[in-house]
This record gives sequence, C-alpha cells and structure tokens, in this order.
Amino acid sequence: MSEGNSSPAAATIHGRLLDVAARQPDRIAVVDGERRCDFGELAGRVRRAAGAVASRTPPRGRVAVVGGNRLAWMDLYYGVPAAGRILTLLNHRLAGAELASQIIRSSASLLVGDDASLEKVRPLLSDRPLAVISFTEWEEIVAATPESADLASGGAAWLIYTSGTTARPKGAVLSHRSLLAAIDSTTAVRPLTRDAVYVFPFPLCHVAGYNVVLHHVAGRPVVLLDRFTPDAWLTAVDTHGATSTSLAATMLHDLLDHMEKTGNETGPGRRPRTLRSIAYGAAPMPSALLRRAHAAFGVAFWQGYGMTELSPVSHCMPDDRTDMDLNSSGLALNVSLYQRQGMDPGRPPATWDDLLEQARRLTGKDGEKDIWGTVFPKGTADPISPLLAFNWQNGGELVDERRRVVDLGSVVQVVFTPDGRRVLGVGPNGDAGVWAVRTGEMIAGLPGFGNLVPSERLAGQRSWSEVETGAAFSPDGRLLAEVRRRQPVPSVRVWALDPELLLQIARRRVTRSLTAEECRRYLQRSCPKEG
Repeated sequence: MSEGNSSPAAATIHGRLLDVAARQPDRIAVVDGERRCDFGELAGRVRRAAGAVASRTPPRGRVAVVGGNRLAWMDLYYGVPAAGRILTLLNHRLAGAELASQIIRSSASLLVGDDASLEKVRPLLSDRPLAVISFTEWEEIVAATPESADLASGGAAWLIYTSGTTARPKGAVLSHRSLLAAIDSTTAVRPLTRDAVYVFPFPLCHVAGYNVVLHHVAGRPVVLLDRFTPDAWLTAVDTHGATSTSLAATMLHDLLDHMEKTGNETGPGRRPRTLRSIAYGAAPMPSALLRRAHAAFGVAFWQGYGMTELSPVSHCMPDDRTDMDLNSSGLALNVSLYQRQGMDPGRPPATWDDLLEQARRLTGKDGEKDIWGTVFPKGTADPISPLLAFNWQNGGELVDERRRVVDLGSVVQVVFTPDGRRVLGVGPNGDAGVWAVRTGEMIAGLPGFGNLVPSERLAGQRSWSEVETGAAFSPDGRLLAEVRRRQPVPSVRVWALDPELLLQIARRRVTRSLTAEECRRYLQRSCPKEG
C-alpha cells in the first residue's frame, strides 16, 4: 500500500466514506436501477475492491475503468485509491482507438468495464500486458475477495483525461487532498440538508463525479442514471424524492421541452415536487434558458467554475438574479493560492499589468499538478460572458442603451438567416463564418468570402455597399448567396452551409463523386458515405 497504515486516514476519500459507514451502516448510499446499496455494504465492497486491486496490480499502479454508470464504479472510485493505486476514468462514448490510446498513455495494468466498451478495445490492446475484467466478472471477484484492512493514507487518487477541445486530451492527476478540498469548499458554500437525495445524470467518468463523493461523505444517497433522458430523470426524481441534481445546458433544454410537451399535474412531465436545487458548471447558462428553468422548477440554481485539474471547482455561487439579460461575470480568485504565495487576496489586479504580474507569481507546480495563474472559463453555451469583465474594465460595451449590438471593430457585417437561428459574420480580412445563434457553434467557415478589396480598405468600411459585395440567405437558411458587384464581371456565388446539401448539388452537376481533397476543402470534413 502507499504508506502501509493499518487504518485509512481521514484525509482520503475512502477514509471519509468508511467513517460515515461506521456511523450509519444501514442508510442507503447508492441506488443503481433496482439495486440498493447501503453504506455498510458499500464499505465492505470498497475494502474487498482494495484487496482485489492490490493482488492484481503493482504498487502505485494504474487501474482503468470504462462503461455505463454501475455500482462497480463506486467500488473503484474508492477501492482503487484505497489500495494505493490510481483510478483512470475513461469515457465509454469514445471510439476504440481513443480509449486504447488513453489506456496505453495511463500505463494501466488492469482494465474493468462493461462488455460493449471492452469489445471496442480488446483487439487494439491484444499485445499489451493488460488484465481485463468485465463488470460481471468484477461482481464475482468482489464477492469472493476478503476485506482489506491495509488501506492507503493519501497520495494520488484519480486520473481523468480532459475533454481535448483545444488539443489532445491531457491526463489530470487528482489527489485525495484536491478532491476533498473541492468537496469541502463546495459544501461550505452549498451545504447539504439532512434529507438530501442527489440524482447524478452524467457519466461517472466525468469530473462531475466528485459530487457523488461529496454526498457520500455527508452521509447522503446518490441515485445513478445510466443515461440521461428526460423521462428517466423525472422518474428518478419522483421515485426517490430527490432534492438536488446537476444538469448541463443541453440536458436542461431537453428536459424543459419534454415537460412542456407532456406535462400536467399527474403526467410524466409534471413539475418535480421534492427538487430544491440544480447545479451546473463551467459555462454560464444562457439567460433565456435560465429564466425559463426558474419559471418551470422554482428551485435554486448553483453555478460552479473550475477545470478538471481543480477536481473540479474553484468557486461556486448561487444564481439568484433571474431578471438579468446577461449572466454575472467577474474575476474569481483562489484565496488559498494567493495566501500560499504570500499575496493579499484582498488586493485583486486593478490593471492589466497587475493581472500579468500576479499571474506570473501564481503560475507553477504543486506536486504533479500544473498551476496556472490566470484561467478564462469558456463554454459553448455562452462563450462571451467570461470576457465581459475585461471588456468593461477597458470601457467597452457589447450592447448600447437601445439593446443594439455595438460595433467592436473586428466585424464588417453580420446577416441573420430568416429563422434567426444562424448568423453570418465577415471579418476585416475577408474571412467569414456562419454560427448557430443558440450555441455559438461554428457551422461553416468561409475563407476568402469577402476578399474583393485589399484588407486595409475593408478595415475601415461599415456597410456592404462600401465593400462592394452583398449577401443573403435562402428562406431555409441552408444556402448563402454572395453578390460581387464591381468585379470585371459581376457574379453571384452560392455557398451551401449544409454538407449533405452541397453533396446533392454536386451530384446534380457532375457525374463523379467528390474526391477526398474536395470533401476536405468544401465540406470541411471527410466524405460522407454513399447512401
């Protein structure tokens, strides 16, 4: 074991769980479908899991888990760190090659998972010294293994790969200390009630799983959903009298739509009676969605910020302003990090020079963990909000008193589709893009769209007539026409924003299939498979 103590320390996630189990062994800890597991049973499973892992892996080894939400995840959440090993949490929705890459990079010597996930990776790992155990086999192993009394007292607990939105996913090592710091900080701001029941709808591979540990160390039950659907969530909340949950913006949107279509006082879409709070993280909720949710649920909404490396929360706050057109934005400071560097958290950066200097002083390493002095939280639901504070600091505005978008100097023109769901923006260098208004996701990039005149002339223009071009969307928003007025030969170009539509047009005009290069150039992706 990591330090060979005869009893787990209170500074470990398994130690906290075992302490709760000793005080209230008969209370329910986990609900997995029809299965109920109390704290006493869970404590025994964790001790047996620690023994099973220790007998099959080297000291300080890595154990990977992949698959849908099951009770086995709870064994491994606590049991692997209890054995002095590191649990690698893998996303079962990844492709086989992506999973295999993360297993290899993590140096895992044991893999536990559901059959579907294991089938994806077995052929890719056949030459690796890797023991593979299915969830079904794991149940048999846990039942047959004696409880271990020699449990680790600290060190690294989990290894989670980041989402990889900006680069290849990076493995973030989370220690017992960092997980418990996030749990204690969250509990201090968002204390749990004695009757708290939590529904967890995310995959347990996500760092949001720290909420499961948070409720367990408070002695409260967690209801696992194998997969989020509005019906499954509403049923779970109603059946178990859930008081809290966590939801992403997309989940909340689907849930509200479902309730509006099916809801009544007795039907499946009725308003949950026992729910009191909903937590969400990373990006702010779109204001319209948040107001809609407040009206539908009448519960408290809690917003958390952080990152996987912070396990994951740096701060959380109640969203008690429902009348705002824009979400609250500001700078969040890590008080303990400031104090550790001998800096006063009561004196935040007042200028850009202050921000840069403080960021440099705060940047460094904490064991295996990289510490960044400044982080800009960002999400697709509302990507501009985190930058508002800096915009306002410099005297900028995004909307004027008449609620019109202010010219930021970096966009020549914008045009909305007829249904208002998409918007075209053209930059001063002539490049353009089409974005989804609701999510901010880029649908199509149009390089060179407006390069009719030199960029130095475009930078000072304000209207389409001045830049000698024009644009209009088709009624269904799938085609964009670009008018070139003053070329040697005036012309109109039509841009297809939907890859399938472009393929249909190409098939009508040519007798051959698009080449791989043409697909990359025009569709910005690989060629679709022929139907």
